[in-house]
Amino acid sequence: MELFDFINTIFNKKDQYEDLSYGEKTKHVFMVNRFFSIKYPQQAELFNRMNTPPLGVIESWRLVANSFNRTPGWIFTKTKRAEKQKKKNLNVDPDIIKKYLELNNIGYREFEEALKYEEEKIIKILKSMEKAYNVFNKKK
Repeated sequence: MELFDFINTIFNKKDQYEDLSYGEKTKHVFMVNRFFSIKYPQQAELFNRMNTPPLGVIESWRLVANSFNRTPGWIFTKTKRAEKQKKKNLNVDPDIIKKYLELNNIGYREFEEALKYEEEKIIKILKSMEKAYNVFNKKK
């Protein structure tokens, strides 16, 4: 049984809950305690501090769940999704970027972080390096 199926069983299918095995009841004890800690933080902390056995935690939260007619909205918390970083199309020769990394004694991760904060300045430097590189290669 998956986590939200179990949550649904606790709140809405009380008769089906009784038929679950010990393992099925205690499988999601951490997440159930975490969900209920949104609304009942002190009780959840006490369960942790007192080292309450998993079945005791689940049974306690089931008693709380019995006071609800349906699954409350605070159970379904929204998570903040990480913003997808745009891949920067620098239109600069990779050898120039490599040389820039060598000259500044930085790795590519530091380079990407620097681009994040000073993109215009770094692109300007890279373009001037590329221009100088092209001029130098034409003389040969």
